[in-house]
Amino acid sequence: MEEKIFNNIKQKLNISTVMLDHNKMLIKNKLGIFSLCPLEEHVECKDCSGCKPKRLPFRIEESRGIFYCFNCHKGGDVIALISLLKNITIKESVNYLSEKYKHELQ
Repeated sequence: MEEKIFNNIKQKLNISTVMLDHNKMLIKNKLGIFSLCPLEEHVECKDCSGCKPKRLPFRIEESRGIFYCFNCHKGGDVIALISLLKNITIKESVNYLSEKYKHELQ
């Protein structure tokens, strides 16, 4: 039963949509979708307030429903993303996603 729920969430929820709820800056190109890592704290340059990194380390592959950060080396699916972002267990992550995105999961 749990595996069925896990698979339903992974198939029906777009990881980019979930990510947009936690990080408003996503940049899409032919290699995927990139962003600053929402799992890391980012310190701005002391010399200016608008520094932009040369590379965005957090990559989302929508077609596979996965993410990976080239800085902190964490990755996974939408369930793992919420688990890491909210510092909750996988089971709590499934419950959170089921409740928050219940319309998308029907």
